Amino acid sequence: MRRRSNATFNNFKWSKADHDLMVALLKEGKNYAQIAKCLGRSVKGVEQHAYQTRKKLKDSGMSEERISELLPTNPRPRAHMIRKPKPVKTEPHINNPYKHTPKQKAEKEEEPIVYSGGALFESQIGNLLIASAACAIGIWLLVGIFIASLF
Repeated sequence: MRRRSNATFNNFKWSKADHDLMVALLKEGKNYAQIAKCLGRSVKGVEQHAYQTRKKLKDSGMSEERISELLPTNPRPRAHMIRKPKPVKTEPHINNPYKHTPKQKAEKEEEPIVYSGGALFESQIGNLLIASAACAIGIWLLVGIFIASLF
């Protein structure tokens, strides 16, 4: 049995020996985690290689029954994926003043939106338009005077 190091980036191509060992271990009923440990590869890498091998066999026209005989499906156990919720301590820690106690968030009362009627905003926009029109007229008058002075 060949063993590789568990490097962070273990991007080795699958050799015939590794492939044959994976198939033999799948036939023995080993899960992907056990096979990955034996081959020195990641669990996901073993899963992907088994999937790609099954896909190639299916694309070649082999029946599903024959594929399962040659390369049995053996998914990894899901027990390690189930996370148990951590218990929440609700009682205060009276004996230890340095220990953090969970604080409950105070519910914020939503402040009502006060509608001002919009009259102030409309008058400010009106004043702004009048001022910009006056500036535009002044600029045009200056430009006109300048052009007239050229002749």
